Amino acid sequence: MVAVPVMDADFAAAMDRLGPIPAAPVIAVAVSGGADSLALTLLADRWARARRIGLLALTVDHRLRPGSSAEASRVHAMLSRRGIAHRVLVWQRDARPDSAIGGGVQSKARTARYGLLQDAARIAGAIVLLVGHTADDQAETVAMRARRQSRGAGLAGMAAVHPLDHVLVCRPLLRYARERMAATVAAFGLRPIDDPSNADRRFERVRTRARLAGRPERSRSLLARVRPAAHARRSLETRVAALMVSAVTLSPAGYAVVDRSALQSAGDAEAAALLQGLLGAIGAGPYPPARAAVDRLVHWCGAEGRLQGCGQTLAGCLVRRRRREIVVMREPAAVTPPRPIGLWSHGGPRWDGRWWLPLPKGSPGVAELSEEWTVEALGPHRKATLPADLAGFPAPARQALPVLRGPDGSLVLPVLGGDDTASEGRLPVRFIPQHPAARGPFGVVSSPKELI
Repeated sequence: MVAVPVMDADFAAAMDRLGPIPAAPVIAVAVSGGADSLALTLLADRWARARRIGLLALTVDHRLRPGSSAEASRVHAMLSRRGIAHRVLVWQRDARPDSAIGGGVQSKARTARYGLLQDAARIAGAIVLLVGHTADDQAETVAMRARRQSRGAGLAGMAAVHPLDHVLVCRPLLRYARERMAATVAAFGLRPIDDPSNADRRFERVRTRARLAGRPERSRSLLARVRPAAHARRSLETRVAALMVSAVTLSPAGYAVVDRSALQSAGDAEAAALLQGLLGAIGAGPYPPARAAVDRLVHWCGAEGRLQGCGQTLAGCLVRRRRREIVVMREPAAVTPPRPIGLWSHGGPRWDGRWWLPLPKGSPGVAELSEEWTVEALGPHRKATLPADLAGFPAPARQALPVLRGPDGSLVLPVLGGDDTASEGRLPVRFIPQHPAARGPFGVVSSPKELI
């Protein structure tokens, strides 16, 4: 059967299914040059023009293999000929903001890619970022999660709308097969660029794709799980949001205090989702910790027994159990290593995946800074030597705070939770929970009409 291209009316309906798109003069779209993202860009361009909305296409050049820069240039040439605004974003691997985060190349590249994309979107005034995941990608995601024995909401796959720090990631193509994307690009008279890494069987997704190839019934079976699991996830998220509001205090110093009795009274699923979200926000990892490990943590948090000095580490976090509360802090040993501020412009003003800092060279009240200065964790420091506004926080939370250190060892300490104006000799910083599971209760507004 010959694949049918996605038509403009189909795409408009797909955009409508995402729910109300926040008003903005421009939307951004991620394009690698492959068939899926190229089809998305071409369709989004016509959709945006019809509505007098600007479109900015963004390509990330990871420079992980020879030829990636030439491919990015080919994408630029293709889109420019069609009058589509396009920027190439280069991943400076030595300068990425979260160099300690992630366990493998693909995971680290994904973290860097979304950081670069949302920074570029924010600068352009876009608060929506379109990405080209298809029904085939969804089936692969569900297959990988099922193989890891994910349960319930874990089988909901990728959400159609997914909030990051500054943008809403939207996936309008989740109902369409990959072969229709290739047909769409061909209908526009273009040829997509094949990424050799899509055939590299070292990667789990590539192996999963090969297992699903030629088995449409298996893909349909996997996708049939998504809708009920997505609705279950949405229901769970609503209950967890209520639990967060009633039981969680989020400190501007980047840690959370959870009412222990409320956690014990909650259902196991709600308690696990709450802790999983907080671990994602405070540990700043690209993925949440495994559910089995979180289940063990829930049991430990509710267990009775000796409490003094009781602590666990998981997902880059230190969790302490007290008589009436659970404290979730960043594990000091897991914090991003020191980073020269001379590299700052390559990664934007985020640090350790969870802190927002203004560009230090323009900060009022701070001495002239050279590129030898670094942004790093405060580390062990005697309380008596710290200002009163920092001394009262738990020691591990203090140690994980961001500071600027000069080549002579001098420090510029943070001011927490304020605006972007530094007081004399202090640098303003704001804690921004990164992981989407923890973002809803803390102010992200998104209500898609449909989950798929």
